[in-house]
Amino acid sequence: MFPKNLENVLGKHINSKLRCSYFYTAMASVCRSNTLCLLNLQKFFQRRSDRTRTQAKFLIDYLATREANFQTSIIEATDTNSCTFSATTCLRLAKTMEQDVTTELYSVHEASKLDVDLTKVLNRFIVEQTETLSTLQQHLHSLETIRARSSNQGLADYLFDKTL
Repeated sequence: MFPKNLENVLGKHINSKLRCSYFYTAMASVCRSNTLCLLNLQKFFQRRSDRTRTQAKFLIDYLATREANFQTSIIEATDTNSCTFSATTCLRLAKTMEQDVTTELYSVHEASKLDVDLTKVLNRFIVEQTETLSTLQQHLHSLETIRARSSNQGLADYLFDKTL
């Protein structure tokens, strides 16, 4: 029988992953808007959404194989008033969200110390999470470097988008 405390902690993490997927879909929509029109960044965020949703589904299926239950939670809508968004804003929000997910993932990992099978699964997720954070940090650094050399924020976002 799967321990109830692990079921709850892992369920909370799955819900966070689903919120991330929803957030990334919203950011893809913002980047695709006529206001920003950053098509490569839109594709990047859509791939992140798909990947994050796949990870959540894997964990839901994992719980089912361990005869545990998954409880969904309400996903709050992301305010996508694209007039307030830029490539930098989108990437910073994504990085903050992923940092929160990483902290939560480490909490799940700590709680699962006695469950060898779950620990193995989580170790793989930790590697992927670290890579995601690194990619976001690299993109943010590249964008900030381009912005530092350009007096036009829109042009800097466009040039950054072309590097993706």
